[in-house]
Amino acid sequence: MRRNSPRTSVTLADVAALAGVSTSTASLAYRSTGSITPATRARILRAAASIGYAGPDPTARSLKSGRSGIVGVVVAGSIRRAFQNPVALATMAGLSEALDELDVGQLLLPGRREPREGSAPLLEGMPVDAVVFLTRGEEVDALLPGLRARRIPMVGVEGPHGEGVAVVDIDDARGMGELARHVRDLGHRRVAVLMRTTRIEEDGPPGPVLPVGRDLEAIVNRTIRERLRAVRSVFPDAVRVEAGGRDLEAGERAAGVLLDLPSRPTAILAQNDMLAASALRA
Repeated sequence: MRRNSPRTSVTLADVAALAGVSTSTASLAYRSTGSITPATRARILRAAASIGYAGPDPTARSLKSGRSGIVGVVVAGSIRRAFQNPVALATMAGLSEALDELDVGQLLLPGRREPREGSAPLLEGMPVDAVVFLTRGEEVDALLPGLRARRIPMVGVEGPHGEGVAVVDIDDARGMGELARHVRDLGHRRVAVLMRTTRIEEDGPPGPVLPVGRDLEAIVNRTIRERLRAVRSVFPDAVRVEAGGRDLEAGERAAGVLLDLPSRPTAILAQNDMLAASALRA
């Protein structure tokens, strides 16, 4: 038997006729839900394979149903760096477990809005049913207007704190304040903060050494800002240095700046686990 080109001359109706079922029953063989016996599904799929039918066009099916069955999972910066972050990996594992139970696909995407030269924006052109911002970064703020315009549900882990985003948050100020008080109770008075980067995509050298409370309102990232404010309430004379990137090496370079100060701090408060590991390596 001559095989036809898939999705051109062969239709689902042809498959249904060959399998001896209705077109609506044949369509159930290609869905994750629906009442159809395993034997009937197998017969339909054998019929489809025999005439070269590869299945319904997912684009057409998505247009018809208004759903893609895919959740976009956005990480700040690059995907490669997300896999170097143990907290991001643990969060991703929990999210994937929940979405797997819902029989929903997951599409991992970088948070940058501006496409590379010669390519289209990734997230803005993706047919996703919802978006989860897995890790926090300033660059994802620029994605919100487009997603809101498409009426796509959004959930963020610690941000972004914007209209239409359901945020899973922790009490950053309380946690950092408790850490600062613990360090004070241990007898430390000369304290420095190893601060998360606020840079968008571009990596570089560590920031300058600044008073911990300098220009806090200029820091857009609420998580970073509130953690600094909490430290200032306990150590008003503390200093801070911003890491030049999100990886261990960037944190290590920033920690080195603090350790090279003439008046070396006796304690460093890191704003996340990656930075704490960086300080231990410095």
